[in-house]
Amino acid sequence: MPRFLVKLAFLIAIVLITTNILACLLGRTKPLDPLLRGLTEACEGQPQTCWYGIVLGQTTIEEAASIVESKGYAVEIYTPSVPAEEYSGCRIGLYTRSAGHWLEGINIVDCDTVNLGDLMILLGQPDYLDVNCMGKPVAGYKYFLATLIDGRKVTPRSRVQLSIASQFGEFPAGEVPAYPMVFHWMGFRPLIDYYRLQPLVQVSFCGEG
Repeated sequence: MPRFLVKLAFLIAIVLITTNILACLLGRTKPLDPLLRGLTEACEGQPQTCWYGIVLGQTTIEEAASIVESKGYAVEIYTPSVPAEEYSGCRIGLYTRSAGHWLEGINIVDCDTVNLGDLMILLGQPDYLDVNCMGKPVAGYKYFLATLIDGRKVTPRSRVQLSIASQFGEFPAGEVPAYPMVFHWMGFRPLIDYYRLQPLVQVSFCGEG
């Protein structure tokens, strides 16, 4: 058994190294997507929760909407005082749960131009892999969630929907809780492999738990 665990650890290490190399190679073959460029442009010296100079907790909803529109994107605003509306197409969702106007979250909605490999060039490998209530994998970082549009495989070219918030939480040094609800990041592979190799993870789907 110990020999098997050593071999498994070695295999996982090789997979993670290969994952990072592939992400770097694929990410450098084309210009950075404008949605990802927003994570660095006008964000020098700002907290990581920044997109084109919009900083969570420091930028108002009105200021954020103006910046988003200046970049050519449609705006979708979620606040307690704004009735829900039907939107379609690529848009930037701006969110606050409080009665104030400070921005608390950014959702990049129905924009399928960002892939996981490019995101990893900027942020490194994810801290963990979650599965949302629709059964789709979500690559998780401290301030970012990247939901894979195609939930069958985790690949460098997987298209993702990106969310930015200040309260996603983190697992130090890539660790997950003792009673795991998320998967350890194991690199690019079919989602079924995560279930097979980490069978103790308890994933909650819509309407459960």
